[in-house]
Amino acid sequence: MFNNITKKYTYSDFDIKLSLTDNNDIKKNTEQEAIKNSVRNILFTQKGERLFQPEFGSNIKKYIYEQVTLITAQEIRLLIENQLKRYEPRVIRLEVEVYPDAERNLFLINIFYRDRITEERKELSFNLEVGK
Repeated sequence: MFNNITKKYTYSDFDIKLSLTDNNDIKKNTEQEAIKNSVRNILFTQKGERLFQPEFGSNIKKYIYEQVTLITAQEIRLLIENQLKRYEPRVIRLEVEVYPDAERNLFLINIFYRDRITEERKELSFNLEVGK
């Protein structure tokens, strides 16, 4: 009787910039953009910054004062993997690559993941500049 019923899931979060719609409502990000914003929030929130959630965040910014080495890149990779597995349940099959670029004084970070519903492979990349 219920075999033909399928439920459509929609991921949604408030827009980080708190942009407004034409109706003066806060704009929502949906689907993949919502997941990407959540990943960014987790990575760039300092632990202790959120009230009542002192362990939320990654403290990734502490690495901007470290040397650009393979060892530091490995530490950053493990930090990202652990925090995303802990705080972003919509992400599965997580792969994190961190490459040191000593010439440009930064780490190149690539995050590959699939979301739980569509299982589409997505990528989020950014640079973590050292000494800034």
